[in-house]
Amino acid sequence: MAYLIDSLVLMPITVILAVAFALAEVHLPLRSIGSGQMDGPFMMANSIVAWIYFAGFESSERGATPGKRALGLRVVTGDGQRLSPRRAVWRHFAKSLSFLLVGIGLFMAGWTPRKRALHDILAGTVVVKVR
Repeated sequence: MAYLIDSLVLMPITVILAVAFALAEVHLPLRSIGSGQMDGPFMMANSIVAWIYFAGFESSERGATPGKRALGLRVVTGDGQRLSPRRAVWRHFAKSLSFLLVGIGLFMAGWTPRKRALHDILAGTVVVKVR
């Protein structure tokens, strides 16, 4: 649910940035948007926006994205400390492994003792309930 909320926040930002990339880099006329020529700019924009968004919010004082905050969750280190920017970036990129393994890395949270997904284990983090 938190990821859905975050996706709703990220989508307009990503689309605007993708259009800007497409216009600046490939000089596409706006009529070509939707023709498949936006795939590269959209993927690049999505990667950049998600990286800054997730790593930035999760290493912030609140330790959570708006989606996690809405659900009363926070990401902390294994010993309960605030994430450093480096650890937050590592956690973000480690999510790729969780997704690449057909989502098994995400489902691991259902059977690990501290409810940690693969990316949390790799980054030494845990998602905790704060309220």
